[in-house]
Amino acid sequence: MPLPTRSPSSTGSTSTSRNRRAVIALTASLAIAAAAACGDKPNPGGGTGSTGSGGPAGSGAVAPHAHYNPPERAGGALMRSADGTRLYLADEDHKSLRILPIPFLAAPAGGAASGAPSASAAPSASAPKPSASAYASASAKPKEPPPKPGTIPPVVPPPNATQKEVPMPGAVAQVMALDGYVLATIRDPGLLIVMKESAAGDLTEERRIPLPADAWGIALSPDEKIAIVTSAWTHKVSGIEWSTGKVLWTLDVDREPRGVVIHPDGNAAYVSHLTSANLTKIEGIAGASAKASKVVFPPAPNRAPQGITLEGTLGYAMVLDDDGNRLLAARHALGGLALDTWFGVSTIDVLQTKNDKPLLAPRIPDKRVKSTPAFEKARADVLSQFADQPYRVRPFTGPDLTTGRMIQPRAMVVAHKSKLVWVASEGNDMVASFPLMAAAPAEQNINIEFVGDKYKDPKIIGNGYSENDGIAGHCGAPTGLALSADESQLFVFCRSTYDVAAVRIAPQEKDAPPMPSISIARVATDPMDESVSRGRRLFYGAQDSYSSGGMGCAGCHPEGRDDGHVWHQVENVEEKHTNFLAHQNLALKTHEGKLGYPRQTPMLAGRVSASGPYGWHAQAANLLERLAEGFNLHRWGRGDADPKSWMTGERANALGAFLRQGVVPPPGIGRELSDVEKEGKKIFESDATQCTVCHVASTEFTNRAPAQLPKLPTLPGFEDEADDKFKTPSLFFVRGSAPYFHDGSVATLSELIAKNGDRMGKTSQLTQAEKDALVAYLETL
Repeated sequence: MPLPTRSPSSTGSTSTSRNRRAVIALTASLAIAAAAACGDKPNPGGGTGSTGSGGPAGSGAVAPHAHYNPPERAGGALMRSADGTRLYLADEDHKSLRILPIPFLAAPAGGAASGAPSASAAPSASAPKPSASAYASASAKPKEPPPKPGTIPPVVPPPNATQKEVPMPGAVAQVMALDGYVLATIRDPGLLIVMKESAAGDLTEERRIPLPADAWGIALSPDEKIAIVTSAWTHKVSGIEWSTGKVLWTLDVDREPRGVVIHPDGNAAYVSHLTSANLTKIEGIAGASAKASKVVFPPAPNRAPQGITLEGTLGYAMVLDDDGNRLLAARHALGGLALDTWFGVSTIDVLQTKNDKPLLAPRIPDKRVKSTPAFEKARADVLSQFADQPYRVRPFTGPDLTTGRMIQPRAMVVAHKSKLVWVASEGNDMVASFPLMAAAPAEQNINIEFVGDKYKDPKIIGNGYSENDGIAGHCGAPTGLALSADESQLFVFCRSTYDVAAVRIAPQEKDAPPMPSISIARVATDPMDESVSRGRRLFYGAQDSYSSGGMGCAGCHPEGRDDGHVWHQVENVEEKHTNFLAHQNLALKTHEGKLGYPRQTPMLAGRVSASGPYGWHAQAANLLERLAEGFNLHRWGRGDADPKSWMTGERANALGAFLRQGVVPPPGIGRELSDVEKEGKKIFESDATQCTVCHVASTEFTNRAPAQLPKLPTLPGFEDEADDKFKTPSLFFVRGSAPYFHDGSVATLSELIAKNGDRMGKTSQLTQAEKDALVAYLETL
């Protein structure tokens, strides 16, 4: 099997058709070296080798050596070891921690990398099972025939990576490597696993530290004594003295806390959120009385309409500069200005930690920012190129971020020598670097690498708008990043295909053997069947122009959950299409002044097992029809995704299979109901409240029927909707899916019950204590 690599000679220029390029940064030599010794600071815990609840201590003592600093102070899905010789990979879907040597592809005596895997390299799951031909709906009458079998050959997988697999007690989200120890967060049950390294690099579990469910992000204090862990679904952040297993504090924070970094002063930590651009700052992290506060941090002020503050989502990751003066956060700016972006733009924003203020202020109406000649030239070129489409171009006063634009930013890592920050773009299978010290880093990409490859899938046939149109067969959905010790290579974990890539980001030494710019290896096969595998790649990816329109499903439904945003559903009757738009400004400027109807992003995980109907008005008979409808909603001005076509059916079938089999629902409460919750259950099921008339427990707490209720007031910035019948939503996981109603007009369940009266069921007669009990029960569902 040939080694899937790309040589520097094969690179070209990146354009709107997304042709690959490998722009090599002139920063460091190619040789992979161990990290330099940084003094003789002892390991935390004193190297006692004590036995924790997870089993006996390490199988071999680490030989005395000068202390290695951790490669990063914030964890990730991929992390290099402290001594620089191996990679640790948090494989969430296979509930495994993988150890990969550097390099992770076996090299025979001849010196060239080989595709033949070692005995330890076999993927952990069996090969995907062939699935039946997609779209089996009885209503499907294909208008165009599918390709004949064998017309498009199956994608040949890359070679297997040399690795060791360490089973974990649950889905492992992030890993942190430090000298002699490895820490890993487990989502369900919520745990921090502490493992000790042997001299040979093996890991032995030393202790398990119970944490709130859905433990996800991790960061390490400068003295390496305190670990900060975010728990996403339960919206908690915990401070742990990891060497003793003592939890110092746990704080309740806003929804979906994810990324976490600790300031070099060791006193404060910053936490990002998946459903908000604002950060949480936690001070006094080393003591038992840590306090949390909100840091207002609007996204992409340079891309926001004048006088408007945008909302932000997808706050998976942050980094700090070396001095801790600048915090950089990659996220999605909903409604940010660019060409043909119904959803907005991805951005990297800078926070000044000295005062917790954004580096860039909002744009002020009637006060133009001084621009450069290059900017003005690009703007003139864009306006002249699209002169025949004024409704799409005139609202946008700047050039589009077409070259290397990130979609769904997921992971970040700092290259300290070159003063660059690398970002993984989950949506378009890309990694790119940006200047660490710029005011708006996302406006100037330095290096771009499309790690995704092999897009000619036998069933998911793209429209052919570019060579990358479709779903990646190799290295789809980059999720984790790590740098070699000398910063000459960037390592990438691609979650939707379970691949790792080594990307050369520095020139080779003159006498060194030629090395490809990208090498890819597979660490595991998909644990699900062939259809689910395709659905997984469609869900995370944004390259398939037929279904995504520029952003993948995971851009609005991260992990099958929701972004907490209310979208504008704009109907164009004359052109017979309906679109989602992220912001009032986009709707006004591009759809003849229409504002659209409000549509709060629904949660999908655990809520799509029923046959149907689907849609806010129950207009789609089944899930496949709703997905086909979504393909049209999530593209700009196009309504050609016919639910009966083979092109649509294959995608809808694959996505439906993934949503039902591959998306993991959030963790349950995992305990018996309290007395208050039991009282709330009685109230919910009583004839007096009539809650169960619509919210039927046996069918996901919904009867799936449209109900006509008294109309809600029309929210500012939206149109009044004539159709006031809305399908009863499921109450599964309702505690974590705020805001509520189709228009997101209610922020909390307590507010919903307080304002309900007799609009839904009958709750006006309840006392405050009974309302509180009802809310307590709803939060257990």
